[in-house]
Amino acid sequence: MHYQGPPVPYNGAAVFDHLPPARLKFSYDRQGWALTIKSNPDGTKRVTLTSLKPGYQANCDLGWEIVE
Repeated sequence: MHYQGPPVPYNGAAVFDHLPPARLKFSYDRQGWALTIKSNPDGTKRVTLTSLKPGYQANCDLGWEIVE
């Protein structure tokens, strides 16, 4: 998934919503982003990536796969 909003400032967030409720494995830039997972009322997941780098980040990609 690719974030398609304005550049994200330091400590700002990019949100990916309605991911499957299954157990997931994520891939992302771990040096540039901190990941937080929360459940939505409908059982899907919301993933928030918070910027760890000073200035603005224009690229934010999140890969995921279901872990069996």
